[in-house]
Amino acid sequence: MVGTYLIAPAMSSLFPNLERADLLFPISIWHGWNTEIFMTIGIVIIGSFLYKTFRYWSGIYRLFPTSLSLDALYHVTLSRLETGSKKVTNTYMTGHLRDYLVYIYLFFVMMSAWVIYETGAFSIDVSLDAPVAFYEWILVFVMVIAAISILFAKSRLTAILLNGVLGFSVAFFFVLFRAPDLALTQTIIETITTVLFLLCFYFLPDWKKRKHHGIRRMLTFLFPFP
Repeated sequence: MVGTYLIAPAMSSLFPNLERADLLFPISIWHGWNTEIFMTIGIVIIGSFLYKTFRYWSGIYRLFPTSLSLDALYHVTLSRLETGSKKVTNTYMTGHLRDYLVYIYLFFVMMSAWVIYETGAFSIDVSLDAPVAFYEWILVFVMVIAAISILFAKSRLTAILLNGVLGFSVAFFFVLFRAPDLALTQTIIETITTVLFLLCFYFLPDWKKRKHHGIRRMLTFLFPFP
């Protein structure tokens, strides 16, 4: 009853590729005189003997202090593990949605990077690329400086202006790459968004300096969004 009508259907749902005959196996209460039954009988006999003669050998517990017993070691180890796990948990369970989003994004980035590395899908061949001009390096340098400076901006106005520098630099690149339609679109969109940012952020309260420590300080540096 148990094997045919309970275990076999459950196994069939987990392993649909297995044949029905492979899922049917005998289940019985008594398996004969085997090693397991003799071990159980031996444990019962030894345990009963030790219990009956407890007053003769119980003095062995007085040879060692309680603090050095295996029971004390177990409780101390369990207590230390609970304390340590609580400290580890408190480092990443910060109660802030920003930190949890960072964990998710980092997981996806690392998994994607691992798949790309294992499959060899990421390869760069610059032998056939056009040479990079000096003024293009200057634009790249300006964009890098602006992107890094946003992380250390003291006010929203400064951050918005630096973000505008990034956007208009991209528009310059479109001009250099002979894509006037994209350059015009990027210029219009960047101008409108910069103005909207300035109008919206003007009515927001001033930034307050927040002190972070440990992992939160590193996450704030890598992901400086609120």
